[in-house]
Amino acid sequence: MEFTNQSVLQTILNNYRNVSQTQRDSGTLFEDLTVVYFKNEPKFKEQYRTIMPYARWVDFYGHELSIDSKKDTGIDLVATTFTGEHHAIQCKNYVASHKMSKADIDSFMSASGKTHFAYRIVVSTVTDWTDNAIEMVQNQNPPVSTISLSELEQSVVDWGKFYQENKVELFAKKQPRPHQIDAINAVVNGLSDKDTERGKLIMACGKHYIYH
Repeated sequence: MEFTNQSVLQTILNNYRNVSQTQRDSGTLFEDLTVVYFKNEPKFKEQYRTIMPYARWVDFYGHELSIDSKKDTGIDLVATTFTGEHHAIQCKNYVASHKMSKADIDSFMSASGKTHFAYRIVVSTVTDWTDNAIEMVQNQNPPVSTISLSELEQSVVDWGKFYQENKVELFAKKQPRPHQIDAINAVVNGLSDKDTERGKLIMACGKHYIYH
């Protein structure tokens, strides 16, 4: 399969949907990909000790949390932090044209509202949400955040390598170019001057200033 940089993940997800016999099969493949994302993306790698399918999580923590059922009620994965918090995760692999509705996340929101979850995350391949769905995830307790296709695409994981060779390789961390280093140093030096209260940094549009 041939990939271009921006379409790598989209191509993979489309293929998951096309080759899977059922929606459940497609969902499982996307869950596996999501696990790889959480285990390797720096900000999550530093936060989570484990991330596992809901049923397996019940095997590990069900007794201490008084959870008996492994029935799938909308929670696909559970990530456990190094401090012992449990975060419920739902994974939604929809075509890009799909609009996330309240009905799509109803069961997850209900199941993850239990006291043993400190946080909730919806990982989806869509960017368009209905007003009702947006309202449903706002100002919730436990809080809810979302991860979009764009964030997955910007991952340090080489998705093409993962799909073709079933192994995880990470892209090298981006570094500033020499002229950018000069600009950064100039800004730092300028702000360190005790006589300087404010300054202005002018940059061209669309140059991706954030380095991961």
